Amino acid sequence: MYYISEYSLKNNRFESARINGSKRIKIWYDPRDLSNIYTMNEEENGFHKLTLVDHLTKYEGKAAAEIDQIIDYEKKTDEKSKEKELKEKIKLFDEIEDIIAKGKMKTEMQRIPNLSKTERLRGIRENNKKEKERQRALLRENEQEEYNEVVIVETNDDYDELALFRELRD
Repeated sequence: MYYISEYSLKNNRFESARINGSKRIKIWYDPRDLSNIYTMNEEENGFHKLTLVDHLTKYEGKAAAEIDQIIDYEKKTDEKSKEKELKEKIKLFDEIEDIIAKGKMKTEMQRIPNLSKTERLRGIRENNKKEKERQRALLRENEQEEYNEVVIVETNDDYDELALFRELRD
């Protein structure tokens, strides 16, 4: 639980704790409501009131026992969610391994066992040439389609382009 006060901010208590390390101080509190705690004033004989930090307002107005129950519940749900996430990761990895195993089996079944590596790769150049030609033909078709889509606007040489502007001006 984190508490803060104007006094601690003015006197740079948090900065000095960061630099010099934290130290123990005596606090007083109402166990029925942990929204505020009190510390002894070093300069006077009074107390400083420290208020619960804004992001912990879910504990505001709660008793110490209630806060302990909330914290325990959050820990349990966090453990359950981590366990569920781990199970999902394991399931995903198993599915990936199954896919890999099926792929290996499929390629192994399609493979001809008597062929050497050179025999398997023999037609690769021819396949590359055919693929390049196919890609070039597709590119040419796309260029032709783009060229056909270009709209040619014919203009009349007798028509003065600025005539419309002149008419609007007059």
